[in-house]
Amino acid sequence: MWYRYQCPECPVTTVAHPAENTFTTQRLELSSLKAGSTYTVLIFAENKISKIEAAISQYALVEFTTRQLLDVKEVSLEIYCNYRATVPVVRGLRIEGVQESGVTIAWKPIEIIKNELSYEIESFHNNSSIVVETIRTYYTFESLKPQFMYSFRVRVVSEYGHGAWSEPLWYQPGRGLPIGPINDHDNDDDDYAQNNSIVDFHWSSSVPSLWIWVLLICAFVIIVLFTLLICLRQNQNRKRLSDCDGIDSYKNSIFICLFFFHFKI
Repeated sequence: MWYRYQCPECPVTTVAHPAENTFTTQRLELSSLKAGSTYTVLIFAENKISKIEAAISQYALVEFTTRQLLDVKEVSLEIYCNYRATVPVVRGLRIEGVQESGVTIAWKPIEIIKNELSYEIESFHNNSSIVVETIRTYYTFESLKPQFMYSFRVRVVSEYGHGAWSEPLWYQPGRGLPIGPINDHDNDDDDYAQNNSIVDFHWSSSVPSLWIWVLLICAFVIIVLFTLLICLRQNQNRKRLSDCDGIDSYKNSIFICLFFFHFKI
């Protein structure tokens, strides 16, 4: 017994395996078909008897639809996401040492990937960032300016590519402990939100608030007005004292006149 097939809708470029007109295997593979198209394939089973009598031949009808082609952007995005997911995120980012105008940060080594090539560290401050690379699990930044808040992030560079950036670690020179070190727990969103609020507070407090300037101006105006009021009162008191002195002298002269007049009588 042998088999053959017919596919009226198949294009000329269709490639069949087996490629012979008749075949004995119970498997047929068709390729180079159009995507998203429906095809009907007739598979005939024949032998020597059916070859003599055409009415005896048997066939099976197979109908199928090929898959739609995926968008190239969607495919590349899916591959990129899977590619990034294979590289773990750096954990345990912390302040290892503090210098007069510098800081040393450190992080936990990646144990899943044994052949990590290096680490990239991003330093961001004053709307500018720099990225450095090291093979160690620590790095020292020097010549930091105390008036700026710095954020540090680390990611792995391995044979699988670049990993995702770690959560930022915030630090400002001269302000003691670092602000909000990253959280090692993935699902602890409350702590991360609390760290963000601390960061925002220190960002806003690095420069005097507008209310502080308003209070200082109001205090200065009150002091000036109070000083002017004291000066005006002192001038008024001096005028009153001079008037009283004139009245007293006038009274004394009258008394003296009356006294002498009485003495003569």
